[in-house]
Amino acid sequence: MRDTDRNSIASLRKGMDLLFLFVESSCLGIREIAQRLHVPVSTAYRFVRTLRHKGLLEQDPATRKYQLGLPWLALEAAVLRHLDVRRVALPHMEALARSCQETVQLTLHRGFQGVCIEVVESPEPLRVAPARGQSLPLHSGALVKVILAFLPKAEIDRYLAGGPLRRFTPNTITNPRHLRQELDRIRRRGYAVSTQEVYLGAAGVAAPVVESSGKVVASLGVSGPLHRLTVAKIAEIGPEVLRYAEKVSAELGPRS
Repeated sequence: MRDTDRNSIASLRKGMDLLFLFVESSCLGIREIAQRLHVPVSTAYRFVRTLRHKGLLEQDPATRKYQLGLPWLALEAAVLRHLDVRRVALPHMEALARSCQETVQLTLHRGFQGVCIEVVESPEPLRVAPARGQSLPLHSGALVKVILAFLPKAEIDRYLAGGPLRRFTPNTITNPRHLRQELDRIRRRGYAVSTQEVYLGAAGVAAPVVESSGKVVASLGVSGPLHRLTVAKIAEIGPEVLRYAEKVSAELGPRS
């Protein structure tokens, strides 16, 4: 491979890394981008200038910071059209949301992450409603713990061997032995419960969505403020969440 080809591939990788920074932060300045990419400010500026030229980034004239450009909406729509699980799940999510009056989420399994791909928000003025595209590591909260629990043992072992688990709140389970015990409880019960594991003041309950081969591909869950999603309320809606997840699973064909 020629040096020019290597340089082009390295630049492409850095450009992709730059775009993925906006998964966690909606707006970033040049210095923030340079710091997170571990590159000089001048290099970060060159990347940003190229992405702006293509419309993939745009600059807020007030803050001078950068955010994702409008072409990403078209790309998002194209991706969502190919997500069969979303198409199948959405009517059931809407029905579950009407029933429990809380926010319902669909989270897709992607490697060692869960990615929120659809949300039906609660009608309540105070609600928990994560953004589409938000990702979380598989140990943090009901919607991703339930995916981890139903993965093959070898994948669970690989995840836990990957280094320290990120702590979001004092309630996040980061001890591998304690997490294994929690995963056992989830498998026995059929659904996962979390209380303030990702956000203080929030609770959740989720069940796995599996394709016909038995492989877990997503989770369906309910989240809301702690004063409404009490222990008693979660015990009441947990089996309902499981039933709706099973309906989605029953309609979901195998992936190619």
